[in-house]
Amino acid sequence: MISQAKKAKYQECAEAAAELERQRCWGTAAEAWEEAFYHATSPVNREWCKRRQQFCLRAPRWDQHREAA
Repeated sequence: MISQAKKAKYQECAEAAAELERQRCWGTAAEAWEEAFYHATSPVNREWCKRRQQFCLRAPRWDQHREAA
């Protein structure tokens, strides 16, 4: 059985990562998604964390293109 503390830690990390994304702090958000991945309790949550981390690692390039336009 998965502990409530582990679920709560995942939720805390995922919410922090999402907030960092909203602030466009891409590098820090990617790190937060990595931590959330560590605390994820299901394969679906782990996959979500991995994909969000990949998005955050690519996002600075998109910001540069938008600023140049």
